[in-house]
Amino acid sequence: MRNYEKLTRDNDLESAKDERLLYEDEVLPIHFIDQAAIIRKIVFNYTFRYDKVLEPGRLHESLLQLVHTPGWRKIGGRLRANSEGKLEIHVPRIFSETRPAVRFSHVDHLNTKIDSHPLASRLPKATGSTPSLHEGSPAFKSFAAPVDLPKNTNHYLKSDEPLLCLQVTSFADATLVGLTYPHSLADAMGISELLKAWSNIIVGKGYLVKPLQGTYRDVLDSAGTDLDKEVSQRKFALETQQTRGFALVSFIARYVWDIATRRTVQVRHIYLPANYLRHLRQGVEQELKETHGGVVPFVSDGDLITAWGSRLIMSSRPWKRCSAVICNVFDIRRRLENTFAPEGPYLQNLILPATTVLSRREAANATTAQIAQHLRQAITEQTSDVQARSLLRLARNWFAALGTMPLFARWDSRVIACSNWTKAKFLDAADISSAASGDVGEHKACTGVVGNSTADAAQDHVRPVMFWGSPMNADDKTRDAFMIYGKDESGNYWVQGVLRKESWALIEEEFRRFGKESKESV
Repeated sequence: MRNYEKLTRDNDLESAKDERLLYEDEVLPIHFIDQAAIIRKIVFNYTFRYDKVLEPGRLHESLLQLVHTPGWRKIGGRLRANSEGKLEIHVPRIFSETRPAVRFSHVDHLNTKIDSHPLASRLPKATGSTPSLHEGSPAFKSFAAPVDLPKNTNHYLKSDEPLLCLQVTSFADATLVGLTYPHSLADAMGISELLKAWSNIIVGKGYLVKPLQGTYRDVLDSAGTDLDKEVSQRKFALETQQTRGFALVSFIARYVWDIATRRTVQVRHIYLPANYLRHLRQGVEQELKETHGGVVPFVSDGDLITAWGSRLIMSSRPWKRCSAVICNVFDIRRRLENTFAPEGPYLQNLILPATTVLSRREAANATTAQIAQHLRQAITEQTSDVQARSLLRLARNWFAALGTMPLFARWDSRVIACSNWTKAKFLDAADISSAASGDVGEHKACTGVVGNSTADAAQDHVRPVMFWGSPMNADDKTRDAFMIYGKDESGNYWVQGVLRKESWALIEEEFRRFGKESKESV
């Protein structure tokens, strides 16, 4: 194993007698979960819409300032693979025009209002109390990043492409801010922390930015290993249901066949207003109350949305005569005890799947309430400190053998994947309002808004009105998947689905039925 701390000692630059060291890159590790095949192949993007005109140069300069903030040089690095095939981050000792810390692009439409632009006018918009479907993120890739940005990690490995790409698209009355990076850099919670740090610098509060933790050593180094005493206490809840032998071969063959023969997958955004969530919850809680002796067990909004979407997916024709596996990504930061230091954020992937297994009969007949209860049970049983460590133990075995996350599927299973970003609070993290609220003092606020007086800054509420996130890979084969973006200040949820046309037809029918019932009840 490489000694990264030795390779990157802070005093190297001071003590080096050989000037060549000044031009050698710092070598930083990419950690255990970051190396998983399903993660390392993805190039990811988040794009935020602000209904304000922001100064692109200032946004860029503040991101560069973050790179130079103590403990944050990692984000200015390049992706590399070592002789063992493991990914690493190589950070230039000196950034320059030829080796910038961040790739920056600005697209100027300042003479055009956003709703007058032929493409931007089609961006998803809330439809009040009516649930609705909208175009998915692939339609808006030109706003996310330059067209020549690598669409797969292989290009990053063979070029000097910076990890971060910032693209700002300016309109007469709005700004789109896109941030693209290889997924091996961080998960959603990690990117949320990056956005918070960047926002603090934009508003003149760089003193609040804490240094990154785990840069040189994986916080999970001992978790799930023989050094982790907790692992031996209990088997993982689904340990005996790992997909092995014939079941694994059959599962893979069915998956490959499905990709080859069913190509009618569409990416669309789903708007779920607060009243529709109340409608779902009322029906689910009434059913659970009847089956639990008058007691209503806890079901989160995430459980509701995932169960609702899963029911509609499993009701579609391609899912006939299949068992089902629902994989719900969860954040390890909130689960492992006495592991994470409070001194700063961790910019890496710290995620594992909580798995719900449904038989053919359950997949065909389960109600939204029943699925939600299964999901909640899986989260409760599989995400405790001990269970998460046990799952990490299995993950190490699976990574070593196949390079993938552990799979708990049957030979005839199809998989539904869900990632819930609600707790990442992206709209809050990317809020570059004058957080100083007039209390600027010596740390003068820099909101990034055109017209940068302190008075203007105090009055402006520079919070994104929406955002989207998705892989940029041209060869993305995702299907039967949901990304729950989170809810806005009014309790409305945005979700992106990657679904078959049969599933979208069922969702449209569901929304029509709800609209009809709502009119009849008035």
